[in-house]
Amino acid sequence: MYQLYITEGFVTRLSDGATIPMADGNVDYEEFKRWQAEGNVPDPADPVPVIGAE
Repeated sequence: MYQLYITEGFVTRLSDGATIPMADGNVDYEEFKRWQAEGNVPDPADPVPVIGAE
């Protein structure tokens, strides 16, 4: 399973916490695209933390 990363252009692989750049040719990104092509959808990115929020 995967989760979109808070910074656009990256995805997190949840099995090991690896942050994967969305760059064609990157082996991990190619694996993510195959996973997505099978109909899977990554979890949304965590919301941006608001400093000073109570």
